[in-house]
Amino acid sequence: MSSEGKQWESQRTFTIRSLRELGLGRAQTEENIQNNLRQLLDELGDAGQHPVVPTRLICLAIINSTWNIVAGKTLGLHDPKIHQLFDHSRM
Repeated sequence: MSSEGKQWESQRTFTIRSLRELGLGRAQTEENIQNNLRQLLDELGDAGQHPVVPTRLICLAIINSTWNIVAGKTLGLHDPKIHQLFDHSRM
């Protein structure tokens, strides 16, 4: 993959424009990501001294942030819909 030339410039412009249209770089998007991070940290804190494998929780937080950008909705980490999205995203 090359990082120069007219084709690269065109793809870069398209990608940046598309991501901005989806909300990347907006304060609301950053706030949503921070809220998802707070939920994740709360979940990890609630585990107390018990061992935790955080992989699923981290993936759910990422899916939730992505879902908010794409669909404009935020789901809770215990919402069955987000678990369905996670289960369908695993290959």
